[in-house]
Order: sequence, then structure tokens, then C-alpha cells
Amino acid sequence: MPSLRRVAAAALLLHAFVAVAGCVVAGCDDGPDEGSPPDGGQLGDAAREGGAADTSTDGAASPDVAADADADARDAGSLVPDAADEVDAGTPVRITFEARVGDRAFRCGDTYSGVGDPPREVTPVDFRFYVHDVRLVDADGVEIPVALTKNVWQHQSTVLLDFEDATASCTDGDAPKNAVLSGHVPEPFAAGGLKLRLGVPLALNHADLSSKPPPLDKSSLFWAWQSGHIFFAAVARARLPLDGGPGVDAGTFPFNHYTHLGSVGCVGDPASGIPVTSCAKPNRPEIVLSTFDPATNKVIVDFAAVKAGTDLASKGCHADGDHCAEAYDHLGIDWTSGGYTGTQSVFGVE
Repeated sequence: MPSLRRVAAAALLLHAFVAVAGCVVAGCDDGPDEGSPPDGGQLGDAAREGGAADTSTDGAASPDVAADADADARDAGSLVPDAADEVDAGTPVRITFEARVGDRAFRCGDTYSGVGDPPREVTPVDFRFYVHDVRLVDADGVEIPVALTKNVWQHQSTVLLDFEDATASCTDGDAPKNAVLSGHVPEPFAAGGLKLRLGVPLALNHADLSSKPPPLDKSSLFWAWQSGHIFFAAVARARLPLDGGPGVDAGTFPFNHYTHLGSVGCVGDPASGIPVTSCAKPNRPEIVLSTFDPATNKVIVDFAAVKAGTDLASKGCHADGDHCAEAYDHLGIDWTSGGYTGTQSVFGVE
């Protein structure tokens, strides 16, 4: 007489045979692996890192997010971070930037003459800016989005370029510098040009600073009163004459002249939990460099060009107002509307 153990084993074998037979007849679904997200792992980097992700019916990021062909939407700053970013695949791209003051290299502590109108002697205090929506242009005029490699200077579609090192006269930033943008494009191409936008896209611009990853965590590049980032900072220290009366030379005093660019007139109140959905003046100009090859060229950024035509004894530009007119014109921004004019004089190619 068989033992109870043998009877139980035979029953288990019979049960397994019936289950397999049922799969053959009806078909089986193994179901998701243990620990897999319910969308099958198709959530993009933007969703995983707290950004909203535009998705199609299968859960994959919509290609429209990365392409963003609508120029008006780019002006306003898309509410959705680029989905095609932070991907280490394809052809590597490395774009180098160099800061200058006229025809001289930008360096903290150096003195430069002939800056502003009237021309004055200045020392730099700060020179930093964010860029996003970076696209190379091939020989046929086709725009190719650059998928950025994530590091402390790059997050999703946004990069911080930082030319100050917190030495000598540079007192607004910190020691690390960055003059390189790196990433990938899908395949090799014949280079034709470069397009990018100044600033931080809308989806990443207005949020609690303490929750932001680098490089969006810089308190010195954030306006609490605007709940948004300073997109572009160029600060010069000029020596202005003291008025000692007729015929009296009373010497000079240092005066910091600010050029700070950022979005203004924004709808929403992040501090009260109301997301920002739009801004009356986005102030995100598109920089177009018609002849550029990342293998042989570098982007030149001219600190003096930002201040050209500006009286450095004025109160400076803090995002909006008449004092921003000259600087915004040089950066390709219509300061009355916050849109871009299509022409700029700060960025060039060498």
C-alpha cells in the first residue's frame, strides 16, 4: 500500500500536468516581474525624477516632447521636460564654451577697460547661465536634439555654464566651473549649426529649491520673490567717481551692476501649492549659430557685449523694466513682451 507521501507527490504531479495542459489550450500570461512598475517600466526619466511625462497609449514618452517643433511653445517653455535626455547611447557630442570680455579671456580678478556706455573700468563679479533645448543642425538644416549626459552640471534638458570661480572679485558664485556641454545624438551627421535656448524650461523652473537636483539647486541663481531661477547672470564691478564738489577729486567707489535674466509675470503660486502654468514674459531666447561643428568650433560668450550701451552707474537689470532694454536686446529678447527677436550679439563661434 503506497505511503501518504507518495500519494501527495502523485497529486502534485497531476495538478501540474493539468495546469500545463490548460496553458496549451487557452494560453498563459506570466504577468509582470516582481518589482516591475505597472506600466512595464516605460516611465521616462522625467517621471522618475518628479517631472511630468507626456505619454502615448503604450506608456512610452511621446516623441513630440523631445522634438517640440512648435516655436511658440519653446518661447513659453514647455510644461513637460524633454523625454529624450540623459541617454548614454549614440554618437558622443561635446560642445565647449569660452567666456571673454571683448577680445580678452574672462578671469576673476582681472580689470577690463571700455565696458558699458560711458566706457568704464570693471572687474567681473559673476558670469553664469543656464541653457536647454540644445539642438545640432546638420548640413541639410535638420535639427537633431542632443540627449544630455546626466552629471552635476546637467539635469534632464538643462545645463549650467559657470565661468566664475569665487576668487578675487567674483563673490556671487562658488568655486567649481563648467564650460562644457556633453551628450549624444542618435547617429553621426555632417555638422551645420547649433541652436539652444537660454534659461530653465517652465517644467523645471518653479519648484521648491530644496527638492532640486544639481545644477538646479543653486540658491545664488534663484529668486525667492519670483519662485524661479535666474537664467543668466552677468555682474560687473565698476569704479564710479565720488562727487567732491567743483574741482575736487574725491576718488572713486565700487558699484556692482547687475544683469539678471528670468521669467516674470508668472501665473501660479508655488509657495501656496499652486503650480505655475505660464509666464507673461518667458525671457527664454533662442540662440542660433548658423555655422558650428562641435569637433572643431567653440561657442564664444562675450561679457562686454551684455553691457554694451548700458550706463553701469544705473541700478541694473533684475528681470524686468527699462534698465533691461539694452542687455535684453543684445541677448535677442524683446523686453516688452519677453519673446525673442531672432538676433543677438553675445554668442558667437570660433
